[in-house]
Amino acid sequence: MSKRHAVILIVGLLLFVPSLWTDFMLDDFYYLGAIEGRFPEHNTNRSLFPFFINDEEATRVIAGQGGYPWWIDERVRGETFRPLSDLLIRVDYLLHGKTPFGYHMHSLAWWAATLFVCGLIFRRALPGAIGVFALVLFAVDEVHVMPVAWIANRNALVAVAPMRFGLWAWIRWCDDGWRAGRILAPLGIVIGMAGSELGLAVLGYFIAYTLLGMPAISIRARLVRLTPIVGLGLAYALAYRFLGFYSSGSGVYHDPIQEPAGFLGLVVTGVPTLLASGIAGFSADFWFAVPSLRPAQVVVGGVVTVGLLVVLRACWDHLDDSIRRGLRWLLTGSALSLIPVSAVFPSDRMLLVPGIGLTAALAAVLVQAYRFWRTRRHRLLVGVGGYLAVVHLLVAPFLTVWIQTLLTKHSRQSLALAASPIVVDAGGKETILIFAPDHIVSLYVPLMIDHLEGPAPRSWRPLSIAPYDHWLRRTGSRTLELEVANGGVMLRSVFEELYRDPKNQLTPGTVVDRDLIRVEILSANDRGPTRVAFHFDRDLSDPMLYFLVWQDGELRSADLPAVGEEVFLKRTLGPGRF
Repeated sequence: MSKRHAVILIVGLLLFVPSLWTDFMLDDFYYLGAIEGRFPEHNTNRSLFPFFINDEEATRVIAGQGGYPWWIDERVRGETFRPLSDLLIRVDYLLHGKTPFGYHMHSLAWWAATLFVCGLIFRRALPGAIGVFALVLFAVDEVHVMPVAWIANRNALVAVAPMRFGLWAWIRWCDDGWRAGRILAPLGIVIGMAGSELGLAVLGYFIAYTLLGMPAISIRARLVRLTPIVGLGLAYALAYRFLGFYSSGSGVYHDPIQEPAGFLGLVVTGVPTLLASGIAGFSADFWFAVPSLRPAQVVVGGVVTVGLLVVLRACWDHLDDSIRRGLRWLLTGSALSLIPVSAVFPSDRMLLVPGIGLTAALAAVLVQAYRFWRTRRHRLLVGVGGYLAVVHLLVAPFLTVWIQTLLTKHSRQSLALAASPIVVDAGGKETILIFAPDHIVSLYVPLMIDHLEGPAPRSWRPLSIAPYDHWLRRTGSRTLELEVANGGVMLRSVFEELYRDPKNQLTPGTVVDRDLIRVEILSANDRGPTRVAFHFDRDLSDPMLYFLVWQDGELRSADLPAVGEEVFLKRTLGPGRF
């Protein structure tokens, strides 16, 4: 590795040092509890990564106990095959227990490996200044914060680093006849896919290089050489299915084989949303943080993609043949990788794989814009280059540090909430969250209580997490009603759709029995329920019922209205700040 690449590697690591002080968060608590054997019904000896029980009757029982939200579809399925990532988390637990610092050091090591291998690929595919700039853009990009700073998302790095090493070895074998590459390339693929299914997305680069980047050989010879790589991908996909790892029934995850229509819908909206983030800096995380921006994200993604291609075309004749060859296969690989990562809702962290091709294209534009600026030519291209420089060289590193700071702050605030007196008082009681602002309060607080070994509530049941104001009515001694205000609906935010596909929406007259509560859908529109009744199996004054509500930025004991009266609940942001 050259001195320039070493400096970039060091800078890329230093930018992510703040992640070392981030506490555990979200799914991290589930994995820790699973390792300690706290969720035997989830069969975590098989995998630490089951989203759901994958058994209809068991799901119904757990939902009745308050372990799942009331709106879960009992037929929902979701489990991923990540044996290497599973093993590494268990090793971390043996070494570091419940102290997150060691886990984060481990994640930084995988990030360093990812940067190192990306540097090797860029040096071969994009020699000179463009390759160096591409590595800089990749190293400082804020979209990589979650894979590095969130322990539960480290599986992405565990998949990508070995896969990209395999890609580099594959290129060396194809270009130079390096014999070790014939072994190291498939080995990297096998290790990477053991880390996460995200490894399948990296295969797009293998395909693109073999078809578009290799020295001149016949199409037949290219396809023959590609056969073992495609074979490994197919073998992995078949084993994945044969072992029972797949997703269905969720509105967030869509298996391309099990639910092709839902998957295609995610591709149509997800790909431009990711491109809007990767090119223009219009964060894909707004997809779940600010749902009203979704149409704008799709439109912006389409526009900036066309714009990038037009600008690249203007630069094309000024680039060396070797650079053009590298850009062809890197961009094609990026395009291919965007398809499998669209199986889930758009998020910046999904750009870890497509980003290597995108940063290559952005680097080519930036370098050429600088050259044009020096010769006072192509002012429009220079302007585009200036915008990209601001977004990706000035704003991106600032956001990288700032987001990590926010994660540290919010992770500690979430743990403080779980240890607060009002939550401690819920110990041993049936706890009802009349209205919760986000998934952290509604879904993860019980896991945090478990992690802190605090007094556990008998159950933790959110009635609504719809991101709108609500009306709360008392219609009987045992019955509450919630109605969404301002034209909103229930069960259409990301973390509501996680448990039920909107195609399987609950309609008026539907009754869902959850033991303590019998839920009745009173009214709905074409998007989802708007008014819901909750019939309890006892009087609401029962001392074992503990009602909470999120108001004015904090969790409070709820004052229920008298029978026949109603109160207005104003939505305020939760610990996640969205």
